[in-house]
Amino acid sequence: MRSGEDEMEIQYTEESDRGREIIYWDVGNNDILYHESLGEAVGAWLDDIPIKEFPEFITVKGYARMKIDTRGMSSLEPILEDLDEEFGDPDGGCTTETDTMKEAERVFHEVILKEYVPWMCEQIAHVKIDVMEWVKENEPHWLSEEP
Repeated sequence: MRSGEDEMEIQYTEESDRGREIIYWDVGNNDILYHESLGEAVGAWLDDIPIKEFPEFITVKGYARMKIDTRGMSSLEPILEDLDEEFGDPDGGCTTETDTMKEAERVFHEVILKEYVPWMCEQIAHVKIDVMEWVKENEPHWLSEEP
């Protein structure tokens, strides 16, 4: 969590999301996420709006990298198909997975997931921001620039 964000009341979508690292923040529904702090997202969104048109509150969404579920993903099946095609009995059936092969596949998936960093993100939290309070604390000079 970045500076100032620990003081905000972050609402998590699921209790199990608490503790996941929020890596991006966004006010709109942008296709590309790039604000790495809550303050940056708020400031960028408000920067394009005249201060007299600021809403009273805005909701800023927090995003984390997607969790990957490997259930249903098989790395063993295509390997066995390739092996059977190259080395199997042309008149025989397909090789059946053994318990040892299944355990090796589980360990393989575990190692891959430990090293793989997903690009895709999912919304896991949101914060309601009182806009004028945020401006006073973070961009007070905006108030003196008001016409």
